Amino acid sequence: MPELNITVEGKDRADIRATMLGYWRDEQPGTPGNRITYRYNVETLQDGSRIYLNRPAFKNKGCDFVIRCENFNLARTTGNPQPPSHEILVQELETCIAGNSILAERIRNVVWKVFNCEPISPLVAELAPHCQNTLQIERALKLMKWLFIEQDVTYWTETGRWKTFALIEERLGRCQP
Repeated sequence: MPELNITVEGKDRADIRATMLGYWRDEQPGTPGNRITYRYNVETLQDGSRIYLNRPAFKNKGCDFVIRCENFNLARTTGNPQPPSHEILVQELETCIAGNSILAERIRNVVWKVFNCEPISPLVAELAPHCQNTLQIERALKLMKWLFIEQDVTYWTETGRWKTFALIEERLGRCQP
């Protein structure tokens, strides 16, 4: 399996989507009986674990991918990383907040910034002095970025990242400034 390290930042959703499609355009075609799968390492967390994408996904609907995170959301039976869901993301954010209303407000402001494609590292630094577990908040924000991107690619002529954003707001409260 080809493994590539890539960096994806962009000024907006369309720019990020174009960057992703550019990487996929360069993938080599498979042959009958020889499906080529790719691993794209997209983020590294402070503990050295990585967030990565596997392509294509099992449903193989064209521009699909699966998000995975090393050392997180491990299956009980195999110990392998399972794709983090939108629900897991919200649970991570709720755990970070843990009844701290000041931190909740700061996280809601940062969610809005992630939604608007701002770089993640400064946002983690912004929250770090207020969090007990900076790895957890870093992982949550970086996973959020990729769950947003996944939704933008899958539903680019529809809702895109709005569906995930609505779920976060439903559980955490209004995230817009």
